[in-house]
Amino acid sequence: MASTRTDTLDGIAHILRKVEAGEPLRDEELARLEKVAASSAELQPRLALAHALLNDDRAREGLSRVETLRRQYPASIDVRLARARALALLERYGAAEEELKAVLAQRPDDPEALKAWALLRMRHGELEPARAVAKDLMERDPFDGEAQLIHGEMAATSGAAAELVEDRRSAFRAALFARLGQLGVRFRPQAGGVLVQTGAGRTLRVGFDTQEHLEAPTFRARAVQLAEGLASMAQGMPDTAERLFAEVLPVWVSRAGAEGRPGALQREGPAGLMELLVVEHPELMLFVPTGLVTALNAEPEALFDTARARLEQRASRPERVPSVQSRIYTWMEGDGADTARIGSRAHRELLPQVVGEGPWHVGLLDAEHVFVCRAADHEARADLKALVRQAGEGATLLTLTVDGTLSPLALHPSA
Repeated sequence: MASTRTDTLDGIAHILRKVEAGEPLRDEELARLEKVAASSAELQPRLALAHALLNDDRAREGLSRVETLRRQYPASIDVRLARARALALLERYGAAEEELKAVLAQRPDDPEALKAWALLRMRHGELEPARAVAKDLMERDPFDGEAQLIHGEMAATSGAAAELVEDRRSAFRAALFARLGQLGVRFRPQAGGVLVQTGAGRTLRVGFDTQEHLEAPTFRARAVQLAEGLASMAQGMPDTAERLFAEVLPVWVSRAGAEGRPGALQREGPAGLMELLVVEHPELMLFVPTGLVTALNAEPEALFDTARARLEQRASRPERVPSVQSRIYTWMEGDGADTARIGSRAHRELLPQVVGEGPWHVGLLDAEHVFVCRAADHEARADLKALVRQAGEGATLLTLTVDGTLSPLALHPSA
């Protein structure tokens, strides 16, 4: 019997080309790609499957697969670009922008990252930065179809975008309410705020400081951001204090990471970190907004204490990162609280059994990814430091002692 190569990368080359071109796959093609990805240890088919799902408007499924690859291949630029794309498709523009910043810090001339960056700038109404990027891309490759599309979109919208609405207060409210309608949120305007109908049938009132937005040149983008926050409350956030206390978990981020989520409830953590809260969700990081806590009359400190207590009750063992030769470990629970596990006694007591005796070095890449290795393992320590550098702004390197003390570490070569 002649041997076949239908389940190898060569056998699906035409499928990979379609994925790269952004074309949706037929059901049988997607099934073949899924089969190869499931049986392959290589990154390429698994990443291609994630992109295929994104091409097929299945962004949440695609993001779920990308997140798995992100933990396994934390240094991969291609994985980070895929994550930015998935986040943008889910309209999580702030998170997508953070990912693109990290990519461009390593590859400032990467055309795919630059095109994605230009599109995000356009969505924020910042045409001049987008125009500069598009012009540069067209000069490099006049036949780049995506660059031509970006350039054309800007030409079509520049006149309308240049018109300054005289009454920015009305424009802000109009943009907010229009986006709420697009997101399918049931709401009713009120002076200084808006009433939002939750999925459970309750009505929440959320206020906003209009003056804060009127002074910002990107007030339309801020209105969209606020609308998306209200949508997350209407669609996924608890609408009673009891439910909130029952579902909350802690998250640790760097100070820069916390600044990127100005509406989220937060407090000071150890070693210069900030502690935020999320509500359990199988697919998304749903940060608890301060407005929701206020609306439900929940005590913030009690919420933080409850979140930490809940995390202590679900101790889990970290897993070795397969794509790194040295012994670096990470948690892959996917409940949104992985970063806070470094501050949990129950989790810390498992580290000697899995990672080895402490102290340990900790790489906090962002709100979702944390890596650990033994401080005495020089090779792993060097690789961990490289991962933190590659992660870009907001990533932090720390040391964790056996008694739970966290301290920041410098990233310069002599550290």
